[in-house]
Amino acid sequence: MLDFDSVNARKDFHKKYRLRKTLKSETTRGYHYFYSLPEGETLSNMDLSDNVELKTEKSLITLPPSIHIKSGKPYIWLRGDPIKNGLKDIKPLPKNILKLIKKIQNKSNQYGVTSKAACAANLLDPNRILAGIPEGERNNTLFRYACSMMARNYQRKDVEAIILVAASNAKPQFPKKEALEAVKSAFSYSSSTEVSKLIKELNEKHAVIMVGGKCRILNEVYDPVLKRPDINFSPLVDFKNRYSNRKSLDQNGKEVLISKLWLDSPERREYKGIIFEPKGDVSGYYNLWRGFVFEPKEGHWGVFKRHIKMIIADEDEKLAKWILAWMARILQDPGGERPGTALVLKGGQGIGKGVFSNQFGKLFGNHFLHVSNKQQITGRFNHHLKDALLVFGDEVTWGGLKQEVNILKAMITEDTNLCEPKGENIFTVKNRINLIVASNSEWPVQAELSERRFCVLNVSEKEKQNTVYFEKIINQMENGGYEAMLYDLLNMDISKINLRELPKTQGLLEQKILSMGSVERYWYEKLTDGTTLSSQHTDKKYTYLAQYATVELLDTYRENWCTDVLTSILYADYKLFIETLNLRNIVILNHFARKLRELCPEIGARKRINVYDGYSTCGSSIPKRANVLPIPHLNICRKLFQDKLGMKIDWEL
Repeated sequence: MLDFDSVNARKDFHKKYRLRKTLKSETTRGYHYFYSLPEGETLSNMDLSDNVELKTEKSLITLPPSIHIKSGKPYIWLRGDPIKNGLKDIKPLPKNILKLIKKIQNKSNQYGVTSKAACAANLLDPNRILAGIPEGERNNTLFRYACSMMARNYQRKDVEAIILVAASNAKPQFPKKEALEAVKSAFSYSSSTEVSKLIKELNEKHAVIMVGGKCRILNEVYDPVLKRPDINFSPLVDFKNRYSNRKSLDQNGKEVLISKLWLDSPERREYKGIIFEPKGDVSGYYNLWRGFVFEPKEGHWGVFKRHIKMIIADEDEKLAKWILAWMARILQDPGGERPGTALVLKGGQGIGKGVFSNQFGKLFGNHFLHVSNKQQITGRFNHHLKDALLVFGDEVTWGGLKQEVNILKAMITEDTNLCEPKGENIFTVKNRINLIVASNSEWPVQAELSERRFCVLNVSEKEKQNTVYFEKIINQMENGGYEAMLYDLLNMDISKINLRELPKTQGLLEQKILSMGSVERYWYEKLTDGTTLSSQHTDKKYTYLAQYATVELLDTYRENWCTDVLTSILYADYKLFIETLNLRNIVILNHFARKLRELCPEIGARKRINVYDGYSTCGSSIPKRANVLPIPHLNICRKLFQDKLGMKIDWEL
């Protein structure tokens, strides 16, 4: 059995040796791959590389469905099931890996050391340990190398054998006596196995790291609320207090706190900083990326795929393809450039918005975050977003909240994410967040006229509260559907779909209308009515307008679209509109005219004309001066408004 202690260890080993598909289980930190050996072949336990071990029939192995005591995470079968299928899922060990094992065994015989030490000799040739090292630094180099081997529990004779090979092949040759003294010093430094075990124990859950310019202790923990592994940071004093009741002997036989032993040890785990990089580790940095939960495999997930088309996209095939491409891009290039768009699912409860988001989110494991409080997305303390690849805001709304929506929009498009844990300095990671928002509110998001971020979907209610329907989806997904969805989306050709260009949905148009400012909303209503004045004005409001023009002129404005309109009438009508809808932020006359020109650039400059009796209620034949606003024909105004929206409007509805 090949035991991979981390996701990256499996990835690196697979790149070099190409792992063959076989019986496979997931552990708390990595994977177990089970292989069979050629008949008559026997092997012993050994290290094959960093964080990769070969374990034979003499080893005790934890199998699914066991639960890890510390993390609470279950062991699960990812490929095959010996309970159902017996041993038929176990495939032969690849020949190149068997060759690697033989090579390590030969190193063991060559240097007279155990296979564990032979693995180190294979990874770092002893002949090159002192290559290029100045003479004054060679003793310290051997000492640190001996410490490194010792921290990995190599036997002393093995360490001496490797160090002596390095010393004898150095140019000029390094004295044998001094080489053995370096080994002795290393073992004196950690005088007992207990110290090595303590260092290893603390390394498994702690690391020294720089966060926001300050030295902190990184703690790997399990979050019982989010039910997933997580990290947090402690000041050095809190770390020392945590272990203040545990002591051990140092190299001088003096009793000291284990926190001090670990902090002073050259073998402590430490990082320069923190990153979130799905494309691979960066030397010296703690990578938050843990990989996808499932392995891609051909299969069936048609019930869920149909749900996307028929319910989420409301039977719009072109829209369904865009949604699938949006999903596929995240999987195909999780560390790549995002299109800067998010899905907004609008509709009642129990119609399948959550089923869509959560079933897709299953692929991401720790990198999927399901939240139901908008402050968890746009609030100040956002440490939980540091390693999020897909965030699902369930029944949250930002309609009318411009400041919070600006934070939301930055999350969708900005390259970096400023993470602020409570009581700690802010640190920066790459922003990989892809956002899905679901809401039963009529106004879930603030959408600008030229909105380019929110793909708003009016989700169909055809299967509302249909438990049998939703159970079919989940049952298929839990029986190979996740693997099949991952396989298909990873192999989907999305090169011809522009994910930066939002689908022109009815849902998006509705959000734009609800998000309009007072002038935009007024102008939209004018264009919809098709007349200069609204026909819905009460007698009281009509009387108010009559102070600016005769009844005959007001009737003309109410029944027609006029191209020359008294500015005073248009502005008074706007103020009545604001009052009727209880809108805020009424604008002054000059700003009103300027905003109208932004919406309809062909509106001419205000002009002064003579106003006579019959044109107003002044009752005089003496001309007066008044402002008139030249307005284009209705069809032109409507077209220019549609251009501003980037969408077509059915004006007849």
